[in-house]
Amino acid sequence: MYTLEQIFNQAFKSNNSVKSEMPKGICIIHNGVKIQKFDDRIEILNLGKGGSYYKVCDKFEYDFFKYNGWSTGCLILSIENCKHKLMLIEERIKKEVNTRKNDKHIQNLKNIIFAAPIDADNNVARLIRALLSDDVEERVRQGESFAFPLADQWVRDQWVLILTSNSQEALAEKIRNSESSLVNHLMEREFERREAEIYRRGEQVAISDSLWNEFGWKVRMQHDYIQTTDTSHVVVFRRSLPENDRWMMAWWQEDVEGIGFIDKEWINSTRDSLLQNYIQGSRDGSYVTTEYRSPRKVTTTQMDRDDRLIGYETLGTWRMTNDFMGGPFVNFTYYDPETERLFMIEYGQFAPSVSKRRFVRQFRTMGRTFESDSTWNQDSESLTNLMREEQ
Repeated sequence: MYTLEQIFNQAFKSNNSVKSEMPKGICIIHNGVKIQKFDDRIEILNLGKGGSYYKVCDKFEYDFFKYNGWSTGCLILSIENCKHKLMLIEERIKKEVNTRKNDKHIQNLKNIIFAAPIDADNNVARLIRALLSDDVEERVRQGESFAFPLADQWVRDQWVLILTSNSQEALAEKIRNSESSLVNHLMEREFERREAEIYRRGEQVAISDSLWNEFGWKVRMQHDYIQTTDTSHVVVFRRSLPENDRWMMAWWQEDVEGIGFIDKEWINSTRDSLLQNYIQGSRDGSYVTTEYRSPRKVTTTQMDRDDRLIGYETLGTWRMTNDFMGGPFVNFTYYDPETERLFMIEYGQFAPSVSKRRFVRQFRTMGRTFESDSTWNQDSESLTNLMREEQ
């Protein structure tokens, strides 16, 4: 059995924990658990049950650490948190399934996932068996398939995903192993919906056509963006409102033979260099740069596209040097192996009094409309530049 002092020392020596000093003590965080030491006490807090704040562990949770130590205690508490959340989800599902208005409510949802063992004795499993054919059910029992997307099952523009297997354990394992693929399919459907929504009010087709004809690439452009910068390899468009300033910056490079050098460090250093030159503030020496300080995160993932382009998406937040400003950004880095051209498209926003989530989703959707002209070559670029000079 461990004392709180011993548990704190174990946490302090752990390489997997994040340590930080407080005005009157030290705190250590690992897997959603925080242990903090003050002059008069040591306490362990649990984030998993408190929502967006840490909640002091109860006696039952403290015993995980007293009998197992810091690392194992964190693991057990994390599992208990998952069980607690699953219990809450189960109760909500029971409430939804058993309500009289359930059928109409569920059938009108845009995204629906039904998950249950194929032969379970519950409403969800019975619905799954009703939706699947006998042949498909047999494939499930043989372990050959477990995920079945259905489009427009009850209403237009609806995406239904059926997840089923022989047992809860087998189903959970298959979901974990296919997590990325399942999420990507859902996100693709969401991006398709948002693309229609974004350009419903209007689209500047002339700008997209101009980018295609002059530079050999394009993105779909919303109705209210205005071009503010135009160089031989950089363009910037802005939508400036007092409470919601947004911008799109594009950069491209010719004759790039291979992209072995591209990683998240190269992407962000290139971004920062471009932002310093082209997205500047109103004060002298102020410009946009990436926010790297904890707890801010900058993530880069390779995209799945159904064309020849190789793409990377980077998400994070920016800050203004020499000023108190910041906001979200979404960056796309694309490489066209046929024309050996490298592109960078970035969207950013400053809107301190506006919720950013909806606009970040817009940025992620708009950047995915990028296209590169497979017939573009250096001669066509030279001809375009010569025509611009003559004008």
